[in-house]
Amino acid sequence: MKKRRILQRISVGLVLGAEAVGALVIHESHSLLATAAVVITVMLISVWALDSGLDYCVRSWSWAANLIGVRPESKVRIHGFWYSTIHDRNGQILGGSIFRIQAGVNKVDFTGDYRDLTLPASGTPWSWWSGEGEPYGDGILYAYWGEEDGSDDRGYGQYSFPRGGVEEQIVRGSYYGLNLPKKERDRTVRGERVPKAHLTRAFRKDRQVRRKALEEYLERAQA
Repeated sequence: MKKRRILQRISVGLVLGAEAVGALVIHESHSLLATAAVVITVMLISVWALDSGLDYCVRSWSWAANLIGVRPESKVRIHGFWYSTIHDRNGQILGGSIFRIQAGVNKVDFTGDYRDLTLPASGTPWSWWSGEGEPYGDGILYAYWGEEDGSDDRGYGQYSFPRGGVEEQIVRGSYYGLNLPKKERDRTVRGERVPKAHLTRAFRKDRQVRRKALEEYLERAQA
């Protein structure tokens, strides 16, 4: 409701602005045709701004995402970086991920790195993944694509964000990898928001710093 009220106020402001511009043009040119052209142009720009411009702002700036970005019904803020551990159907840790959620106005994007703990030393422990999702109840439903152990992977899953304090956010979920070995396709996810203390400039900008932080997180999870 709060998001809807904000968007309504923005829309009303843009319409009033268009009317003000139109009134000024009428006063200066006494031309109804010129006024109509100006008002239509302003309204087209307004529609674009609400559709594309606002979504860009929300995805680019954390304060905008936290104000009017996508949130599940639990009302927690999901925009930002998250740690997670990945488990098989028996609960054994297979690896972990560090990922970023970019919350738009209507949907969210995911980008992440996955650390596989099951491979031998000669294997390729790191891989990447991306995804796109929409809110559903207290969580997010998403589709993803990426790679694992050098092979393409894609699938779908869900994240849930239980109600709780903003500073103690946790995430739970599961996903199904369509290209994974048949007995390994169902996996569960447990994780938490990256603490503010970890969110240094280097962490945000340097992938290797984030990967190192994930390795330390996985060491604690296995202890």
